[in-house]
Amino acid sequence: MIVSTHISSQFPFVAAGRIILFSPRNDEQASINPIAKLWDDFAPRLTELLRPSDKPIARYGICFSSPDARPGDPFDYMAAVNSTALAQLPEDLETRPMPGGQYAVVTYQGPIDGIHSIFDYFHGTWLPSSNYRYACSRPEFELYDERYTDRADEKSIFEIWFPIELPA
Repeated sequence: MIVSTHISSQFPFVAAGRIILFSPRNDEQASINPIAKLWDDFAPRLTELLRPSDKPIARYGICFSSPDARPGDPFDYMAAVNSTALAQLPEDLETRPMPGGQYAVVTYQGPIDGIHSIFDYFHGTWLPSSNYRYACSRPEFELYDERYTDRADEKSIFEIWFPIELPA
């Protein structure tokens, strides 16, 4: 279920992780699609790669698509962390710059299979009733922090950050 929506600013950072080309399908469950497999492969490596910290490290699912992409078009999906969290950057990880900017942040609680409802809500309800437009020149991303426990957990919480801008 959607818990809240608010506007926030994100500072630029460099994301480090693994990338796949993802072709979305409406009939595919998020918990078993290629993105889930990417996370299954990437997440165990984090304990060996991250620099020691007393704070939980945020993980990002970043969607890189072309500015003229249409719904359903393939896009690069990156399972990532902020590169400053890494003790060193292994050769098998890629980096991509994440530009800063303003975002509409939708907080969701529930299993990952409900992720489609967030996109429906943002594009079908929130965005049309706001004064903003979608900023297609910046990537949108999922934020998984200490509130996210498991892809099937009803109490698991994560956010999707949608890039927005005021019309010119």
